[in-house]
Amino acid sequence: MMTDFVTDGDVLLGRGGATNNHVGNRNFRNTVADHQQEYLKAKKKEKALISKRIVHTVRHQGGRFLRRNEKSDKWIDVGDKKAIEKTSQALREGLDVRARQIEKSSTKHTARTLDSIDKKRRRIEENHTFEPLSNVISKSEESNTMPDLDEEIPKMMPSFIFKQHKLTIDDTKNLVEV
Repeated sequence: MMTDFVTDGDVLLGRGGATNNHVGNRNFRNTVADHQQEYLKAKKKEKALISKRIVHTVRHQGGRFLRRNEKSDKWIDVGDKKAIEKTSQALREGLDVRARQIEKSSTKHTARTLDSIDKKRRRIEENHTFEPLSNVISKSEESNTMPDLDEEIPKMMPSFIFKQHKLTIDDTKNLVEV
């Protein structure tokens, strides 16, 4: 279908400032940007559905996907197949850069977290001695009774845990009983 005029809802295919600056193309790019994170995380079949959904939205709002016919100087609706291809291309633009940025930030966060956990573990090991649980169990087996929690829990848990959480021996008995 050919037309002489374009509306603000139309998306113009082609290169150059006229198509880039058209209101419909700017709105289209904003819509695409709103869906890029979803597209980045989606599986292949879902990606096609995202593109179709965007095309449907543009068309539902009265927009068309138009290409200028060089000979007649009229605009032609390219159809849904070409519109979906255009939308998929627009969704992919810049995604490799975004994916690398997301990957770098999550890697930095994970590395920082693991480093922090490792430092805390080393600090605890350096500042506290722990009686191995096997010793505690073997003592209780020798006497055929359960170990006295008042005596054994402080040996198994570093004192800073009691101080940090303001725990008493009675608190830990309740935790063990649960």
